[in-house]
Amino acid sequence: MKHDQHLPESLHFVRVLWRLEHALNKRSRRMLKELGVTAQQRFLLKVLALRPGCSPGELARVLHVTPATVTRVVQRLEEAGYLGREVDPSDSRKLRLHLTPKGRTLDQVGDGPGHHPVTDVISKLPPARVEETRQLLEAVIRSLESR
Repeated sequence: MKHDQHLPESLHFVRVLWRLEHALNKRSRRMLKELGVTAQQRFLLKVLALRPGCSPGELARVLHVTPATVTRVVQRLEEAGYLGREVDPSDSRKLRLHLTPKGRTLDQVGDGPGHHPVTDVISKLPPARVEETRQLLEAVIRSLESR
């Protein structure tokens, strides 16, 4: 935008991050209407499909969120019938999470081309560029979290 050329690069970058956040939230609201789960819930189910039997703590570490966040999301998904919990047979203090048949069905919904915009964009870029972008975003996150 020509009228924003006077802004420093850092503000242009933050503006893009805000647009990204807005687009993610908009997509999440649409997913809630269409699928009955938010983007965050769907993401957790996708990770659980790739790591069946992981504990809530392991899931929190993979997702880089607090255990309390995972607990709330897991509780909602369990109440909705998308996942179940089992006591770990080797350690009764631990829970293991798994998708239910309803969760597995939802995991398969919309897996065709065009249904995963981030995957579609990433698949068209050289891996080095994707990694460089991921590292940049991780650095921004670390900077924001350290203040």
